[in-house]
Amino acid sequence: RMKKDFRDYSGEEKMEYLKLIEEEVLNSGVNVPMRFLSYQDWIAHKYFVNNEGAKVESVIPRVSITYNLVVFEEGQVEQAPFVQTAFTGGLELIEKAEPWKKALNDVKALQRLIKEGKKPPEGKVDVVISPEVAGIA
Repeated sequence: RMKKDFRDYSGEEKMEYLKLIEEEVLNSGVNVPMRFLSYQDWIAHKYFVNNEGAKVESVIPRVSITYNLVVFEEGQVEQAPFVQTAFTGGLELIEKAEPWKKALNDVKALQRLIKEGKKPPEGKVDVVISPEVAGIA
C-alpha cells in the first residue's frame, strides 16, 4: 500500500524530485553540461482466472527515477551508465532512497576519474570485460 499515492500529486509536484537532482548536480561545483532526468509512475493491473475457479487480481504501483549525467572537466568527458531508482510502491520510497544524493556522488566520482585517473599500460595486455561492455548483459 502506498503511503504517498502518486495519483494524488500533480505533474509539477512530481517534477520537484527531478529538480532536487538538478540542484544537487548544479551546486556540486562539477561541470555537468548534459543531464538526462526522467520520472515515471504507473500501475500494473493483473487479473488471473483459471479453470478451477480461482480469480486473483493484483494492483501493483510502480515509481521510477532515471538519470544519466555527463561530466566535462579539463577538456575530458566522462559519462556514467543510466542509473534507475525504481520501486514497487509510492513516492515515499523515492524520498527514502534520495536519488539526488546518489547523483551528487556520481558526478563527484566522474570528476575524480578525470582528475585522478591513470592511463592504462601501453602494449599488449590482458583485459577482463564486463557483460555490459561485451554486449551479453
